[in-house]
Amino acid sequence: MRNVLLELACRSALLRIARRTGTRPNASTAFAEAPGQLWFALNDALREDMAKLGRQHRGTGNDARTSPFWILLEHQLAYEQTLAPVVHVEMAELDPSEIYRGLANGHVLHWGKWEIDPGSPQELRTSDGLNAMESRVWVNNPGGVKRSFSGITLTTARDIYLHIAFSQPKRIVGPAVTQATVSPAANSPVTGLAPTGT
Repeated sequence: MRNVLLELACRSALLRIARRTGTRPNASTAFAEAPGQLWFALNDALREDMAKLGRQHRGTGNDARTSPFWILLEHQLAYEQTLAPVVHVEMAELDPSEIYRGLANGHVLHWGKWEIDPGSPQELRTSDGLNAMESRVWVNNPGGVKRSFSGITLTTARDIYLHIAFSQPKRIVGPAVTQATVSPAANSPVTGLAPTGT
């Protein structure tokens, strides 16, 4: 394991060098493009290898986080996410706060035939040319259509809730509950009538 971690630490250092040289403000166009392409190639390969190492260590008792090389490694999150087994959670109620809690813990959530998958963070380039990590949440509907949402936030959880709730008007609370009948409020400004039968 030591040789593998040493190689990953060296590649992480190379990635940091490529990142640094690829963002030099006064570099010529030809020089700036090559390190940027190099950085993306190194970044993707390193993230995949860290995830592969996490899968290899899962259930074996090996843990790269105990190595002195750990602090030198890039994409530690990719390793940690694949090291831990994926937890699938069946939701009793469709609730934005439960969606947020589940996603923040890295759980794949199920509600009826819907699946909400936190995925893994992706590297992207911001509008000002800097590199940043962004979480993508994938929502699979019963018809097999995927929709992505950006980031694991309370706002994203609410947007996912609304997406599912408005796609399934007869199932708001849980898979076995049907939509309740809504009666107009007392002295409703829309109808001007009080509800009957109360």
